[in-house]
Amino acid sequence: MAKSMKLSEVEMKFLKQYRTLEDLEREKGIKFFECVGDPPATAEFVEDKQTMRDNFITNKKDNMR
Repeated sequence: MAKSMKLSEVEMKFLKQYRTLEDLEREKGIKFFECVGDPPATAEFVEDKQTMRDNFITNKKDNMR
């Protein structure tokens, strides 16, 4: 790869370190969402949200009329 792009050793070292940091940041982000993620939605929660959405849409239609 270095020959085709004609990168110096310093540039290659920088790119490798940069990619390592990118990987660490990605892993950190994944771990963050695993730690603070919401618990799985229950059937009751899903039904409640669906009812709220249906009511919102119905109210909007009524207001438009």
